[in-house]
Amino acid sequence: MNCRIAAVMTCYNRKQKTVTSIKRLLTTNEALLSFVVVDDNSTDGTIDALYELEKQYSIKVLNGNGHSYYTGGMRIGLKYLLDSGMEYDYLLLFNDDVEFYESCIDEMVKKSNQGENIVVGVCCDRESKMTYSAVRYASGFNVNYRRLMLGEENADTFCANCVLIPWKAFLSVGNMDETYTHSFGDFDYGFSLSRGGWNIVTSEKYIGVCEYNSERNTWNDKTLNRIERFKKKESVKGLPRKEWFHFLKKNFGFIHSIVFSCTPYIRILLGR
Repeated sequence: MNCRIAAVMTCYNRKQKTVTSIKRLLTTNEALLSFVVVDDNSTDGTIDALYELEKQYSIKVLNGNGHSYYTGGMRIGLKYLLDSGMEYDYLLLFNDDVEFYESCIDEMVKKSNQGENIVVGVCCDRESKMTYSAVRYASGFNVNYRRLMLGEENADTFCANCVLIPWKAFLSVGNMDETYTHSFGDFDYGFSLSRGGWNIVTSEKYIGVCEYNSERNTWNDKTLNRIERFKKKESVKGLPRKEWFHFLKKNFGFIHSIVFSCTPYIRILLGR
């Protein structure tokens, strides 16, 4: 398998996970992987470890400003690829907290049907229960969705823990929306791709272990008082109102953005 893949990730203070994820992808797949890694000013030695890897493998290390977070970091990496003029067969978006299974990317390439499908690698926990996947939104006036099971098609968007995107699809939508700082960037990006006519499918097998993020100490944590939950909701890693409103308006329409911008506050007030 000689397809060329540009793999983009952003990292911060997870040195061992970052190094392990890159090496695992490089050593257990036949596809030719080149990496663009954005380090958001780590303080745990991640950047030095990346520079060492850069000497051995096809890795380009870029620096964030310490406030880039997930979506900002991904924009830096994607901009580098767009500006470089380089050509690949696929773009791979991935997170360093995935413990990748052997040959998972090669399997996703096969599922892409020679670049006709966007393939979302489905992750599981250590009990082999699904955690992250592509998603499909319910019909009717709501913004509820379900995570798709292995082998399903026609998703609306995805969690970008591991997503293989045909290069021509990447070029058709370009970079992630500059409105987002941390959350929403991947979901919004998936919507842009599906609206562009691309079929989003899930992998046939789990591609690795990625434990589901806990709600503890987030705005969804019902053990916190209302003031704490309000503060966490408006934080960068929460559900900041301007970014949430923009996401809803762009992908669901103005009425949805008005109604569902209010529901998180109502939930907090009701202790739900």
